[in-house]
Amino acid sequence: MTESCPTCQTDILVSGAQGPYYRWQCHGCGKQFGAIDTEPIAYDAVDEWYVSSSPDGVRLHADRSCLATSVDAEIRPLAPAVAREHRHSRCLTCGHEVVEG
Repeated sequence: MTESCPTCQTDILVSGAQGPYYRWQCHGCGKQFGAIDTEPIAYDAVDEWYVSSSPDGVRLHADRSCLATSVDAEIRPLAPAVAREHRHSRCLTCGHEVVEG
């Protein structure tokens, strides 16, 4: 993905920008930017969690139609208490929320 680096002021390839809360790293100067502080959504904050598997592993999603789920992935619903017991990581796109500063 091409993004303007705030440090070296050029449009260069940056990495790590695959989700809304990821940090970006400039391939020109190496600086990281764009971090947004987030924390996982509480298990009880949603009525149902959704589990999907991908080559990256198993994740809990708060939104069944999250763009981070694979199109052909099997998605299973879980109650909040069951999701807590499984202790899978939560999706960085729909399973986290921005921390107010």
